[in-house]
Amino acid sequence: MFLSSVSSPAPLEGLRAGLLIAPRRHTLAGGPKDVALLPEDDPAVNHRIDEAYRGKYGRYGDRYVGPLVGTGAHGTTLKRVPR
Repeated sequence: MFLSSVSSPAPLEGLRAGLLIAPRRHTLAGGPKDVALLPEDDPAVNHRIDEAYRGKYGRYGDRYVGPLVGTGAHGTTLKRVPR
């Protein structure tokens, strides 16, 4: 599971730092799990996320999809990893 934002990374630095440091409990398959939120910086993974997003939401056009894909969004992408 990945999380991303329309905002550029700069305004999110405080929020992102808090998300990365603070422990989280999310409901994943099989029930609640403790998770870590880690930056996703693998270009191949980010490309696959973009393609999946375009495949699902591409019908809404670039006005809506464009800000959520590409290098601008990659800097905000976090992956949820069960601890």
